[in-house]
Amino acid sequence: MLSAAPLRSIAWQLALEDGRVVEIALEPCCWAALDEVARSEGTDWMDWVRRLEATRSDRTDDLAARIRVALVAWYRERCLPETRTRRVAVRGPGRAPVMVPMEAGLWDTLAEIAHVEGESLNSLCWRMGKDARQDSALAMELRDFILRYLMQRMARRLPGAGAHCRGART
Repeated sequence: MLSAAPLRSIAWQLALEDGRVVEIALEPCCWAALDEVARSEGTDWMDWVRRLEATRSDRTDDLAARIRVALVAWYRERCLPETRTRRVAVRGPGRAPVMVPMEAGLWDTLAEIAHVEGESLNSLCWRMGKDARQDSALAMELRDFILRYLMQRMARRLPGAGAHCRGART
């Protein structure tokens, strides 16, 4: 099982086809996953994001969140068996339950990972975020964990797959 590590999001700017320039802030593993997914589809991350943006009818939602959900869905389709999901409060010893702000598709995937690994969702969340000082930091740790986990499963299935999740963008 993967371990938790401190994270910082990395931001890049992207010029969209309609002339807007947007800043996208994602966790390091999201950038690695984005590169891997785009390469597997014969493009680069910028074109992949532009295509994702072009399919959006509602411009009020968060593009970074849509990218995360699309990446997790891409890996999920290829790596995880169908399982039932469940939701639990995230709590640790001596702590009250906390509300962690994370997209529904990511919660579903995290529940599937916990099931596959034979661990409760609550214990997985607690273990991944035991050092997080804020609920938003826990969400970042969990998003990073999901993509690293799925990328490693993909790497076991396909030779040459699985980009390194830690490190600077190039």
